Amino acid sequence: MSTTPINTDGIVAITPSLLRLIDDAILWCDAGGQVLGYSGGAERLLGLASADVVGRNLESLFTVEGKPLRLPAPTLYQAADASPVVVTTTGATPQLLEAWFMPVDDAGDVSFICRLTASSAATEILDQDDAFFPSSHRIEAATRRYSSQLEIMRSASQALTERLDLSYVLQTLLDFMIALVPCQSAEALLLDEQKQLHISANRQPGRPAAELMPSNAIIHENSHMGVNRVLRSRRSYLVNDTRKVRQWPRREDEPEVRSWLGAPLIVGGELIGLCSLSAPQPEAFSMEHMLTVEAVAAQAATAIRNARLFQDTTKRTAELEAIYGLTTILGSAASVEAMLPEFLRILQEHFRNDFASVALVGNIGEHLNVAAWMPKTLKPQVAQIPIPPGLRDAPAAINVFKNTGSDIELQLQDLLPGNAPAPNVMWTALHWQDRLFGVLQIGWQDSHDLNEDEVRLLSALIDVFTAVLARLRFTETLTLEVEQRTQELRRRQQASEGLRYVLGILNSSRPLEEILDYVIAQACWMFDTETGAIYRAQSDVGPFRIGVAKGLPPHVVANQRLAADDAFVGRAIRTRQPAFVADLTEFEQLHGISRTNDVILGSGETPRFRALLAVPMQTATRLYGCLTLYFADSREFKEEEIALASMLADHAALATENARLRQEAEKSGAVAERNRLARELHDAVTQSLFSSSILADVIPKIWRRDPAEGERRLRELASLNRGALAEMRALLLELRPRALTEVDIVILLEGLCAAMQNRAQIPIELVAEKHCPIPGEVRVSLYRIAQEALNNVVQHANATQAVVTLRCETASPHTIVCLDIRDNGRGFLPEHIPGGHLGLDIMQERAEQIEATLTIESAPGAGTLIRVSKMLNQSV
Repeated sequence: MSTTPINTDGIVAITPSLLRLIDDAILWCDAGGQVLGYSGGAERLLGLASADVVGRNLESLFTVEGKPLRLPAPTLYQAADASPVVVTTTGATPQLLEAWFMPVDDAGDVSFICRLTASSAATEILDQDDAFFPSSHRIEAATRRYSSQLEIMRSASQALTERLDLSYVLQTLLDFMIALVPCQSAEALLLDEQKQLHISANRQPGRPAAELMPSNAIIHENSHMGVNRVLRSRRSYLVNDTRKVRQWPRREDEPEVRSWLGAPLIVGGELIGLCSLSAPQPEAFSMEHMLTVEAVAAQAATAIRNARLFQDTTKRTAELEAIYGLTTILGSAASVEAMLPEFLRILQEHFRNDFASVALVGNIGEHLNVAAWMPKTLKPQVAQIPIPPGLRDAPAAINVFKNTGSDIELQLQDLLPGNAPAPNVMWTALHWQDRLFGVLQIGWQDSHDLNEDEVRLLSALIDVFTAVLARLRFTETLTLEVEQRTQELRRRQQASEGLRYVLGILNSSRPLEEILDYVIAQACWMFDTETGAIYRAQSDVGPFRIGVAKGLPPHVVANQRLAADDAFVGRAIRTRQPAFVADLTEFEQLHGISRTNDVILGSGETPRFRALLAVPMQTATRLYGCLTLYFADSREFKEEEIALASMLADHAALATENARLRQEAEKSGAVAERNRLARELHDAVTQSLFSSSILADVIPKIWRRDPAEGERRLRELASLNRGALAEMRALLLELRPRALTEVDIVILLEGLCAAMQNRAQIPIELVAEKHCPIPGEVRVSLYRIAQEALNNVVQHANATQAVVTLRCETASPHTIVCLDIRDNGRGFLPEHIPGGHLGLDIMQERAEQIEATLTIESAPGAGTLIRVSKMLNQSV
């Protein structure tokens, strides 16, 4: 048999299953069957006054089938759902009633209860006998009272379901409680998701809600005995007199509560809270009141659940709208700087914080830089702090750094506003895919704790913000990398173009100073600086002076002298390795080096330039100087930049080397030309003049002895003089190369044949057309080929005569120029020419230069024919 606790120390608890009808009568009795108390319905059903009920024994009140009721009788005790026992009252007006007898445990003096209700059998008897009817005025009063209560219950049911506002539902619940049950105050206490109990509504008759205890106050269930019993048993509890309860809470600052009634709020088997009523006088509430409260509470629980669901839905909708709004705003932001103020504004709109700031990880990744804050009047104390150790591994959780006293929190304190009082602050790390992007700081001037909904919304907003921040950061990084790559490609393109131009000018015949000036200009352009210089050695042991410069005043260039042991540029000269200084100030402080010897850098506290790059100009065997670039700001030098500067210095060194070699070649060429002319004069003109002088000395003697012989000798002397004159004219043409392009080809060949004839002492005939227009460069090449061919005739052919033929043949639209040099010498086999004979190769090269055809016809003993053919346009 199941038992139900009823009373402990004067507290009566009746379950809803026992008191589901408001017109039942309840008697609670001791073990002997003596009535200790009763409900209001007992007087009506028993037809007795209160004095006739309390203290009497149940055996004197009822009979069973005409026999006295005997207690205790185990057969009388039933469960709440067992069949009742039909009893008859023993009063003046007997009545048939249905009775349930239920034992109770641990209920003080109460041993069992007796529940009475009108029996269906009694109704049949009442229909036959008017003597069993109670008085008519009692029935009418009860009917009016119950009708009024039912109307109130109906109105309560309608009011509780007409709106889905939780505050309205709770206030309506308490209003109807006060209307149905006389009390001093009524409260609705609800459990939150953490099972904490809050005073969600509080009403007192005649007092405005503003004077009552603030809603949402937390009540600890163990601090209130009645609340504890309702929550633990999930049943209603009634206390008729709290003074009889030893553990009842009492507070001196509050009015004494003598009667208390609590009913649980249960919906779908879930306990969501309770409602309680209190009164200052004892015995203020009856079992009928408890039934009424339970009935209203049952309806209110459903309405409260629906209102909570609607409230949660509304909150979720608001959260989603906030997240969507943030996503829309941040998604349209083109940069991190544009996004941060909007994010801080949205935070302030939803959380009413007094200030907030965002510190982002810098590009180097070692510091937190304050990127944005609000309001602008509350500026953080510092703009940058080192990233606290452990922050990268800290979880991105709300309040993770709040009031923990950790080293991270102490270091983040520096980001607080310097002109604001110590606020209630919270920080959260901004992580995305295990990468730290920064820290968010939010502060309130007053004490502020985020509730669960706020924490959820803030976490969602931070997730959205961090995702967008990561995207923008990745985009900015990618854009920066693209820009850097683009700039790098542009620099390389500039370097390639500059080197191409430098190589072009190196291959030209421009003076060395002009080439070096172009090199330093290109170097300054490639390295984006306005100042550069090329130092050149004045001697093997002397100081270096500026040869060419860009961006330096003339007096600085004139006064600059550097030795190999000087601090900066001298180091590159001394070590023959590139030398650079990223920051002169730091370099001086670190190495204790003075720059007083360098006029360009200056001798003041602040150098004129902050960085320099010096690269030696050298070849494998010789140092020519140093290429130096000066920069107004400090800068780092990459390896490829140093390599580029070294390449430019190598070009400058190559230009200097070429100029030196050219000078030496010119000197050697002049010496060789002088030697050749000396040989020509010695071999030709000098010999002719010597022979002429001897003839001039002997002709008078020969003339006196033999006039005919003397006359012949005079003719020989005249021939020698003409030959010497021709040789001299040919040598003069060699000394003036421009004359070869200006003099007619026939005149050139006449002089050449006369000179060679005088030298070889054999007849050399010239057969040439007088009007044969030939361009200058073709004319020079033909002259040189004829000269080389006649030299071979003189030196190797052993011929007795030679013929030079020049003719022009017209074959429209072209003119063919043909030059033949024929001798009757010993000849040779062209395919068996021995090595060391360069004359034929030289003639072939000269013919190829003018795109002419050179043919050689020769055989041993048959002489030699050298022919050059060149096709010209008739317009030439």
